[in-house]
Amino acid sequence: MSEPTMHEVSKELARLGEQMNTHQAKYESALDRFRADMAQKDTALERFRADMDSFRADMSKGDTAFERLRTDMANNLANNQGAFEKLRTDMANNLANNQGTFEKLRTDMAQNDTAFERLRTDMAQSEI
Repeated sequence: MSEPTMHEVSKELARLGEQMNTHQAKYESALDRFRADMAQKDTALERFRADMDSFRADMSKGDTAFERLRTDMANNLANNQGAFEKLRTDMANNLANNQGTFEKLRTDMAQNDTAFERLRTDMAQSEI
């Protein structure tokens, strides 16, 4: 088997560089989607807090309003507990997915580093 030419080595380096850039772009895109998802969940939480403040203000208006709000709050609490459990699950899943993605990125980068080192070694040996 003959040693690769400098042109072949150069092409392989360029291909590996492109592959690494593609992987990095995918991971950055996933991270951006995660950030957007978290921003939406923060907005939902702020709406919930605003609703709770509004309910508290309404409660001071009288006994009838108090009873109505008590029922509404019980319904909202049940709905929000389900929503927040889903939020917790989604956040845990997103974190687990991102950790897996970043571990794969680390592995890919280590493999690319190994490939680059092999190419450097091969290039150095071919120069000798």
